[in-house]
Amino acid sequence: MTDFGDFCRKLKLDDREAEKLFPGFAESLRLFAAESQQEELTDAYLDRILPWVDLPEADAAALRAFAARVRNDPAAAQLFFHAKRTLFFGAELKAICEWPDLEAFFGDEHPLFYLLLSCAVFAPAGNSFRTAGLPEANLRLIGRKINASNWINKAAFGVPGYDRHALYWLKHYVTLAVIPVGRFEFRRGVAQTYGVEVFRRRSDGAVLALAGGGGCRYGFRADGSACPPEATDAVSVGALIKTSQPTFTGIAVPITAEEPEAAVAFINELYTNPDLAMALVYGVPGKDYNIENGEVVRTPDAGFLSIDFVLGNNYLLKPLQGTGPDFYEVVKQINATADKSKFLGFNITTTDMDMWLSQISTVTDQYNKSIMYGGFSDEVMAEYIGKLEQAGVRDYQAAAQEQLDAFVAAK
Repeated sequence: MTDFGDFCRKLKLDDREAEKLFPGFAESLRLFAAESQQEELTDAYLDRILPWVDLPEADAAALRAFAARVRNDPAAAQLFFHAKRTLFFGAELKAICEWPDLEAFFGDEHPLFYLLLSCAVFAPAGNSFRTAGLPEANLRLIGRKINASNWINKAAFGVPGYDRHALYWLKHYVTLAVIPVGRFEFRRGVAQTYGVEVFRRRSDGAVLALAGGGGCRYGFRADGSACPPEATDAVSVGALIKTSQPTFTGIAVPITAEEPEAAVAFINELYTNPDLAMALVYGVPGKDYNIENGEVVRTPDAGFLSIDFVLGNNYLLKPLQGTGPDFYEVVKQINATADKSKFLGFNITTTDMDMWLSQISTVTDQYNKSIMYGGFSDEVMAEYIGKLEQAGVRDYQAAAQEQLDAFVAAK
């Protein structure tokens, strides 16, 4: 199938949906014609990776049957190939999130397409891991994310699948931006400085909400509830708190809480009660998991698994099977003896730097995508650096360095 119009008609896509699939299609078509078989659709590939994903038996059987359907349908196979290139090698990180649900073509089985696509991550990520000298044991850990995403999809919609709006995260494993190690994932690269932004009611200045500085996509009504930003009754007064440590999540009691004392009591219980911590992460003992040799072993019909670092004190937990019964104790010891950076707590004061920051931001916005995804030449990089210097990046660096030196000297 060589014509994009014919391809979209076969898939029963309307014009808006077809537009989302068009970027990169010609190159996918060229490469697809040269590839006789897609490894990720074969029984041999699924035999190897499905134990890592640990899907329920019925879900795994459905996925195998669906892979055969895609493998034997030329249009579906070409679609799958294009989806892999879009997700794992496309320039736009979240382009796959804009794809249609494909229900018109696949019918009730359409959620399986994106679950099958998620399982394709092991091929390109495996190449990246081997090149970097990372063991297969780390690669297998990606299966936990696919497993958890499948449970979430089943809980929300009653069928196995993978939310396409969250698929982009899998590309981080291919680019080695994120590496799973044990029960954690390490993100390579420099963490940004975060601020906590305070939102006040316009009428009387009362605090309505706190949100990550610069990252809040919502406005807030006069009662403190979230709303679209254009309907907000609140005004942001900028960063209230700053930290040089990345803030992933937090727990707070809103000012509108009917029983704030009870809410705080529950939060305290969450961080001190092992039974509650285990229930929130692993589910019901005997139903969702059992303890064997000091480790959590999930039951075949387990219907619940959360993330250990989001809620509560993970030092109260038993580790998952295969992690090691003393895992959390080892982590605790590492944290207790780790060297603290002499820069911890440092924040740049940007007063009088507005002009530099504005000009630098304009330049980075222009080149960000090509630089981030490697789509640039030496000439483009030289041009980028030159424009940054014209924008005042060296002056900004010097001013920041002066502040950092003063901070270190004062400690």
